[in-house]
Amino acid sequence: MSYLALTCHWVSDKGPSGSLLLKSALIGFHRLKHKHTGKNIARNLLHLLKRAGITSKIGFFTLDNAKNNATAMWELEALLKWHDDNIEFDHLNNRIRCYLHIINICLSHIIALSTRIPKQFLKTLKTKSDSDLIYPNIKGGSDSGDHDGDSDDDDDNNNNNSSHLFTQKTDIPDLKLDEEQLNTLDNKVQAWYRGLKCDPIKRAHRIVCIVCLLDQRRQAFKNVINTGNDSGWFMSCDNEVIELPDLELLRDVKT
Repeated sequence: MSYLALTCHWVSDKGPSGSLLLKSALIGFHRLKHKHTGKNIARNLLHLLKRAGITSKIGFFTLDNAKNNATAMWELEALLKWHDDNIEFDHLNNRIRCYLHIINICLSHIIALSTRIPKQFLKTLKTKSDSDLIYPNIKGGSDSGDHDGDSDDDDDNNNNNSSHLFTQKTDIPDLKLDEEQLNTLDNKVQAWYRGLKCDPIKRAHRIVCIVCLLDQRRQAFKNVINTGNDSGWFMSCDNEVIELPDLELLRDVKT
């Protein structure tokens, strides 16, 4: 079931002593009868704009980077010109991309790269790996080139929640060492390498998803924090008792 919300922001001259006021209102929370495609979004947007009587007052649309939103703006431009040829609307110039969504994309790439180990970085470590043994025939390809298969845009029919930021391709090939190569590293670097290969961020992400799945689990997680704080379960690296903040886990939303 798909819905479309449309919020309007405008400047009014009805403030005290004729001053300007920034105002906003929800002018539509509309159920889409068909798929959440760009063309369907555009048709419903036009319906809501016509119902509110503001088709001639359109300024800018703030949208995220999904492909169906780009299609919707292109389609809306054509529909508006068909509705009234005097309406000036451009699907590029009248669209503002959501800044928060851009930040989300950037952070997603950073997190995805956090468990990738480039060969060039390993060369900078002051370890026994400075020998030539570790570099030839390392699995995962070269460090050059951009093989980023991830798209910042979502397809119109892309509702597959399994494609997550932690499984996207990156421009840093995965570094895989066999046992002979691994033994050339000192114990500290070996532990670091094995830790990253376990992908702790992905494991933590899966735990958060499992906890957030049910209200009972979220409450149980909250109880663990409260009980642990009262009982002194949590320790710092210096073996000092600390208290964890009583916070809620963020729901996993792929945007």
